[in-house]
Amino acid sequence: MQYQVEVNNPTLVANYELVNPVPGAVLSSKGLLNYRAPFNVPIVTRETFRLMVSGKNGERFFHEFPCYILPRPHKSLAKPDLI
Repeated sequence: MQYQVEVNNPTLVANYELVNPVPGAVLSSKGLLNYRAPFNVPIVTRETFRLMVSGKNGERFFHEFPCYILPRPHKSLAKPDLI
């Protein structure tokens, strides 16, 4: 998954920071979040991303959002191949 943080005036941004580290998540210096979710989760799993945007004037803004990881479907629920 990729998620781009957008701000009204990017020239005033000093940096972006991932406040709560999430395994598989990397936040670039341009505010692009890359997340590689776990491949096999047994149940629906929620990860919460909390990002901080720091302005060159010292102000800080927080942005938080959830991401739900769904388990892979069981083979018994998958559609059979048609021949």
